[in-house]
Amino acid sequence: MTGRVTLEAERVVDEADLPGLQGRIAVAALALTPHAMARDRLASIMWAEPPEGWERSLSPILSKVRRALEKAGDDGSRLVSSAGSVEMRRDPSIWVDALDATRELDAAEGALRRDDARQAWVGAAVASAVFRRPFLPGVSGLWIDEQRRAFHNRLVRAFEVVADAWSLLDDPVQSGAAAEQLIAIDPYRETGYIKLMRACADQGNRAAALRVFARAREVLASELGVEPSDRLQAVYEEIL
Repeated sequence: MTGRVTLEAERVVDEADLPGLQGRIAVAALALTPHAMARDRLASIMWAEPPEGWERSLSPILSKVRRALEKAGDDGSRLVSSAGSVEMRRDPSIWVDALDATRELDAAEGALRRDDARQAWVGAAVASAVFRRPFLPGVSGLWIDEQRRAFHNRLVRAFEVVADAWSLLDDPVQSGAAAEQLIAIDPYRETGYIKLMRACADQGNRAAALRVFARAREVLASELGVEPSDRLQAVYEEIL
């Protein structure tokens, strides 16, 4: 579902083979929803303002999506449509990248709490690889924007785990690199600066750590008009 929408079983069906923009949105919405979805809810996701007589437009799109699943040779999932709802049912063999990456991320955070740094890194690396890809690029809508925010937050969590895992593995260089990526995707979140400061300090480079604090303070002041939090200030004073 991230990057180009693709269905793959015996054959690959690319998003270009789906029934237009609404077809891509429908596939994404149904694949990411683990239960039946009301038809009017699906219509509101596919169209910001569903057209008059939207049922007449929805049915042929769903038929084409069903044919795309069949073309891919997917016997593990099927589109079940009733008068009031639509569901993409799938057996356990079906893999959806965003759902699997979320499970991997949850497991990685659990592993980190157990100080299992290597297992934490593996799951977080999978999640970061998936959630760094765009979701339905060029498409807008309330549900789509909600998914993008959720995916962004999971990407942030993934890089936090990667940074902490490398720190546990006594590799402050890799931890610092993950922290830099965290800052790049969310420059207003202090967590990235804290992890980068600690990584610099762990490398014995206190001056670099203090420069990171100055960088954070400038970004927060110029962009948000706020001072560093007590937590960030405490890390600065500890390193100082």
